Amino acid sequence: MFEGNRNRTMGPMGYGHLQVGDGMENFFIFVAYVLGTGFGYYWGKGSGRLKGIEDCVDNLIEQGYLKYRGTKRDPDLIKHDEKY
Repeated sequence: MFEGNRNRTMGPMGYGHLQVGDGMENFFIFVAYVLGTGFGYYWGKGSGRLKGIEDCVDNLIEQGYLKYRGTKRDPDLIKHDEKY
């Protein structure tokens, strides 16, 4: 009768309703998506913040706003009223 609904069973709403297996499969895909997104956000937020701070401090040193001892690769920041 309905060619597109051959693999579906007749339910209380007629042809084409989802079977139990379809809902569980979608649920597990949704859970995996949410967990992966949460992990990626957590991981990216921490590393992005660290990279941003490093870039900011490096730029302030290069522009002369921060004084430091040691090398530019491993600076030891000092107060403006201290000597080099």
